Amino acid sequence: MKISCETRDEWLGPSLYEDLPFDRGLAAEEHLANCASCREEASSLRKLMGWLPAPVAVPVAPSRRKRWPFLAAAGMVFAGVVGYALGQSPSATSPRPVWPELPPPQQSTRPDPLPQLFSPEVCAFLQRGRAGLPDSKRDWPNR
Repeated sequence: MKISCETRDEWLGPSLYEDLPFDRGLAAEEHLANCASCREEASSLRKLMGWLPAPVAVPVAPSRRKRWPFLAAAGMVFAGVVGYALGQSPSATSPRPVWPELPPPQQSTRPDPLPQLFSPEVCAFLQRGRAGLPDSKRDWPNR
């Protein structure tokens, strides 16, 4: 595109929005400095632009690279829902496995390691929180 009065409709708008390549933008500025009619039209367009709302950025669709994790997650959720629905259907031929009951956990006969590692005050705090501390130290940060 050549910067001239004849091609003003092609370059004047983009130059006002600073949307021309660097070299053409310089040529447009030079032409506006030397041509009174183009400078006058640019001035009237700038006044008009003052009345218009500011341009907003148009959201761009995410690229395919960024979309695949969401599609993979959606596929996994779909597969889980279908698998759950098929497992719950009354027409399922295979019975669900029944896990044997585990015996209750046995109590440990080892001694409590806390008294060996910490002072009695720290052990009380670790076991009962602030309630395990003596009254004089319970409101420590608020003194």
